[in-house]
Amino acid sequence: DLKKAENYITRVVRLATTLNYPLSIADAWMNLGVVYNNEGRYKDALTAYTEAMKIYEELNIQPRIAALMNNVATLNQHQGYLELALEAQLEALKIHQELNMPFDLALDYGNLGTIYLDMKDVTKSEEYFRKGLELSQKLNYSNMIWYCQTGLGRILLEQGKREESLTYFKQAIDILEGLREKLTSSEMKRDFFENKLLAYDLTVEVLWDLGQFEEAFNYTERARARSFLDILGGAILKVKDEDKEMFNRLQDLEIK
Repeated sequence: DLKKAENYITRVVRLATTLNYPLSIADAWMNLGVVYNNEGRYKDALTAYTEAMKIYEELNIQPRIAALMNNVATLNQHQGYLELALEAQLEALKIHQELNMPFDLALDYGNLGTIYLDMKDVTKSEEYFRKGLELSQKLNYSNMIWYCQTGLGRILLEQGKREESLTYFKQAIDILEGLREKLTSSEMKRDFFENKLLAYDLTVEVLWDLGQFEEAFNYTERARARSFLDILGGAILKVKDEDKEMFNRLQDLEIK
């Protein structure tokens, strides 16, 4: 709940300011900026990020500065300011390279792949997605593996190579579903697929274009079944006797 998050973080800002904890103040401002960005309040997000950056620079905490530049890049990308997004992301990349932070580098590569793809620079986009995929696989960084696989699939799809793109999309889905299964709570599972359904959507689109309607339907139902089961689990619903057959069918879809 973004509103609850906003209220909580605002209280943290006030408390940290009263206690004069500068790092906590900066972290709270950065988190508040993320909330504002997700709410589409881009001016407020920029203001929050600016407040955070002032403190991070005063304290000279380079990893925090790089993390904030990642967020600034995302903010600019959401608004279509791709040159500014690229500038911020490259700054984050530079810091992570200097500090030798491989997991953050993998994230930078994936983000740069997406920015360049939005800029229609397919060559650069593919370069960074491949860098991100290679590094993520070495690190066993599943969250970036599926992200870069989806990006490479998008490039192939835009080039008209539908069958080849399908390989990447399916691999991404397999990883996503493996990650979801490792989550322990229904609430975590329920939130997991938010903003992660692109690989499913593109897989269904390609299969449909190829005339593979049954498989396309299967992927649609897999995504729907997982999301629906997670909602049921999160709501802690009691399944009535007459509903058990439907619930069991959904579970069957989930394990396919």
